[in-house]
Amino acid sequence: MKKNSIPLLSLLVLVTLILNFGCQNKDSTPNLASNDYRSANERLLAYDDLSQSKLIITGDIVTMDQGRRLIKDGQVVVNRADGKIVEIREAGNRYRLGKKDTEIKTDGYVYPGLIDLHNHVEYNANRLVQFKIEKTDSRYKWQGYKEYKEWFHTYNDTLAHEMKDSLNVYSEVKALVGGVTLIEGIDDYLKEDTLYDCMLMNFRSSEFQNKVEPLQGRSVLKLPLSNKVYSNIFVYAKWERPLDPDSIDFPFNGCIPNIILSNRAVIESNRTKNEHKSIIDAFIFHLGEGYDARNKFEFTKFTYNQLLDSRTVLLHGIALETKDYQLMAKKGATLVWSPTSNLYLYGRTAKVKVAKSLGVNLCLGTDWSPSSTKSLLHELKVAWLHNVDSLDRIFTHQDLVEMVTVNAARAIHAEDKVGALKAGAIGNVVIFDKLYPGDPYRSLVEATESHLQLSIIKGQPMFGDDGLMTKCYGANAPEKIEGFKRPKSIHLVLPSSYDSFKQITAALDARMKKFPEKSQVKLDPILGDQLYFDQLKHAIKYDISVFWK
Repeated sequence: MKKNSIPLLSLLVLVTLILNFGCQNKDSTPNLASNDYRSANERLLAYDDLSQSKLIITGDIVTMDQGRRLIKDGQVVVNRADGKIVEIREAGNRYRLGKKDTEIKTDGYVYPGLIDLHNHVEYNANRLVQFKIEKTDSRYKWQGYKEYKEWFHTYNDTLAHEMKDSLNVYSEVKALVGGVTLIEGIDDYLKEDTLYDCMLMNFRSSEFQNKVEPLQGRSVLKLPLSNKVYSNIFVYAKWERPLDPDSIDFPFNGCIPNIILSNRAVIESNRTKNEHKSIIDAFIFHLGEGYDARNKFEFTKFTYNQLLDSRTVLLHGIALETKDYQLMAKKGATLVWSPTSNLYLYGRTAKVKVAKSLGVNLCLGTDWSPSSTKSLLHELKVAWLHNVDSLDRIFTHQDLVEMVTVNAARAIHAEDKVGALKAGAIGNVVIFDKLYPGDPYRSLVEATESHLQLSIIKGQPMFGDDGLMTKCYGANAPEKIEGFKRPKSIHLVLPSSYDSFKQITAALDARMKKFPEKSQVKLDPILGDQLYFDQLKHAIKYDISVFWK
């Protein structure tokens, strides 16, 4: 008995030492509860499957953190289990790869995913809508144009009713290939019972209730932001009624003033009482979309009703004057600039030069394809050309990149989650070719869809060069997508009725071709074609096609 018991005991001790040594030499230790009574092997397997499954991006890291660090030959380590960034590593301090980890080595620049804070995603499958009437001074006017009404009712009442999911997938892909990872405007039309899981991170607002929650879809890409954002609120001034408590309209959102004021009271008096669940971090308003007297009066009524504070995000703001921007800066409010749509419809845009000089937080948004560009990559180019042509170059390339990253995160009070690459943030990462070595900001502003090497949302590679996507997914290779200067693949979240993006594109194109020519319901290509560039140049005078040549 004694002879056999010693070797057996030694063997058990040896096995225990090996297992303990394996755990201690991981790069980080699994957080296992004290009452976890699983065997050592089970614990190790669980740790392997989750914590060790990481995506490591190696290259020049444009962090967009507070110090705007550029880490050459650094690493972004993303945990696939929760989609968050574990750490940012400097050159020479390499992360030790586990057997289930994937490393992406790039000679490009690595940026935080882009944030589009102004969009109406469902409508982005349509080409630019051509108005036969001259540009106007107010949204109250062009929405009454015959051409617009015919297009809108055909698209909204018929096509969107029949093919809502297909339109959303198509429109999301347009944003995705343009580097967008978080977008405002999907919540316009996705209802609580939707069967569609979004690819892009987004906000969800309940239009007819006081309760406001982030989108909670079944997809692995559901929004993990705890922040509550009430988006795309349309403000209408009751022109016939001067300054009184009921002088401002919020169609479908009549409770908005009460929500803002009650939440402000919670913020001001209950910060220490753990009542943050009732706080809404941002309200995104359409306001001052035009420059006539009525649009100018909207801001006056808005501030009279005490609705302006640090959670206010204003879209368009063409009507705003210096005194208005002074008040916005004082209150810590944000303006989202949409230069293309403004120039296309009104022939002018917000006074962003004044806003910048006064310290207003500025972001960039595309609005929608019927009067604007395809994605933030295109909008950045219009913003730059307008900056050179009409704003005395007040913005640097870095300023524009900040508008679609850190500034947008600040606007929705989510700086710890999105807009910068840092430990604890959500793993939204985009990699672009290094067009200008030493100047990552100009490289991004001038980049096109073909220069996008990889787009990662919450730790999941969604679009990019075929070789990189295949490396990430192996035998489960994602769908190839055509039209780019080098082979690309895309990982889609598809409605159950379709098997591929190619199938969705064909179905939309076939249906849209059945509408009368005068309706202007036409499928907008994912990438810019000559017609698109020509129409933009005719309407806003800027030729952005030069960046694609």
